[in-house]
Amino acid sequence: MKVTRLFLPALILTLATSALAHERTWAPWKIEPTVFFRTEFVSGGAGVGFYGGDRHSPAQLVLVPDVSMLNVDVEWRKLRFGVSAMEVFLPGLSVMPMRAGFTIIDRPHNYAGRLFGKTPEVYAQFKAHWAVWFDPPPYVHGGCIEVVAAIDRYGLGLSASAGVISYWSSYSAGEAGQFSLLPYVGIRLRLGTLCAGF
Repeated sequence: MKVTRLFLPALILTLATSALAHERTWAPWKIEPTVFFRTEFVSGGAGVGFYGGDRHSPAQLVLVPDVSMLNVDVEWRKLRFGVSAMEVFLPGLSVMPMRAGFTIIDRPHNYAGRLFGKTPEVYAQFKAHWAVWFDPPPYVHGGCIEVVAAIDRYGLGLSASAGVISYWSSYSAGEAGQFSLLPYVGIRLRLGTLCAGF
């Protein structure tokens, strides 16, 4: 009887210790991902920009379209890099714009296997538009610096952004052009957004 009384607590203690050790070393849901790979089918929205005007036109508010397709982003710790197949830019068509940024705040939530949603995330990014196609010209090259606040989960996302668009426009490829800055705020709906964490 004495042996049983001593053996039973020892067995319970051994099993509990083993379970705790197993949870600490093997449970994948306890591991915070350091790399996120995100794909997004389409992102669409619009914003309002403030055009300061020049000697030819007065200051005014302008509509800033915000549509992109087939977006791919990689996040490593706090660094972010991405590319889109195409994006509307002032309001021409930018092919393969690239972006780089830094995550300020994020809160990943696992909802299926390796899939995560972020509710919320806040990040700053720079987008480079190498060539913007217009018909007819002007020809435009430009970029955008913005701060974005976003939420996404289960393939859907919503984000709001504020930033400054800069662009260089000219009416022929070799002609001296004009540099402009356009502060703006906008909102976008993101469809088919899936974020895998590793």
